[in-house]
Amino acid sequence: MKKMMIKQLLLSMVILFTLSACNKEFEEFTPEQRGEVMPSLTMLVETANLKYLSGEVEIDNQDVSFFVANDGLIDEYTATERAFTSADKQAVANSFVACLRSIELDADQRPRVRRLMKLYENRNERIIGNHRMLAHQLRERMETARRTLHMQYRNGRITEDEFRTRIAALRERYQQSLQRIRNSNAEAFSRSYELLLQRLQEILTEEQWEAFADCIGS
Repeated sequence: MKKMMIKQLLLSMVILFTLSACNKEFEEFTPEQRGEVMPSLTMLVETANLKYLSGEVEIDNQDVSFFVANDGLIDEYTATERAFTSADKQAVANSFVACLRSIELDADQRPRVRRLMKLYENRNERIIGNHRMLAHQLRERMETARRTLHMQYRNGRITEDEFRTRIAALRERYQQSLQRIRNSNAEAFSRSYELLLQRLQEILTEEQWEAFADCIGS
């Protein structure tokens, strides 16, 4: 009986040691390293969301005008079925679509991806429309305020330093207001994009998915 207990104790120690070694080996891989082995869908969704939320309002120093690329939207959320199938180089300027088109799809995959992109385009139409409407209204208000400041400066009512300071403050207001628009649409965009990637991953082979994920993640 005593020998049996010793054997069981030794066996338990061996098992614990083995499990500990396995856990240690797994912990040595960072999330980024594990993502390199199998690109994480969740990571791609989160990266796109961060990209959408972190866009900046830029200032053209030459004429002191504001500029927001594509109304603050990103390629991942504005990809369309037309761009996927079009021969127009301008349509393929969308980086997400360019990555998708770089994958060699077979005769069965291509119509499935095309239908998927059409569904995605239709699902995002309302979200994009809402974003653009609010972004355009905001831009008009900010441009009106900017032109007023510029006129005051040209008429000598404010100094150049005052003009620059007020323009910087106006840009900050613009950025904060645009951020509120993004925040109100971010969750809807993110859910739609995640669904697209999930369906796309089901259509593509593992090798195709890895190539595509590396492309849009670069």
